[in-house]
Amino acid sequence: MRLHIINKKMNKNGFTVIEFIVICAIICIAFIVPAISMIGVHIKTGDGSQVGYISAVETNGWIFKTSRVYIKPDMSSTQEDQYCLVDKSAIKKLEELAAKKEKVLINYFSWMAPGIANCKGEPAIISDVVTMEK
Repeated sequence: MRLHIINKKMNKNGFTVIEFIVICAIICIAFIVPAISMIGVHIKTGDGSQVGYISAVETNGWIFKTSRVYIKPDMSSTQEDQYCLVDKSAIKKLEELAAKKEKVLINYFSWMAPGIANCKGEPAIISDVVTMEK
């Protein structure tokens, strides 16, 4: 006697086992993919540093308030690099450094996927800012 579990109904008006598994997989994907895109995958993939001047610090976003810092290698340069700032307590310090036009050393790192709750597409995240001696 063979059992055809795959083709049997789970109950009188229910789904087959395969239909149930497919529905569960779709529901899981529907919740996991948006969660990963919001929260991110915080696996460190790189780090580095840059010397320059902070030209601007901005915070924007309607649901997720994210902060972005703009760094120029030289005050007269048109090149401007963008960094994500996760530590919101550092905003005031960075704004003061930008106003004083002080030369700084930015240490940064990157995550596999920072998530839209943290960053909006910047290539790296600031981990530390050190004022350079004149």
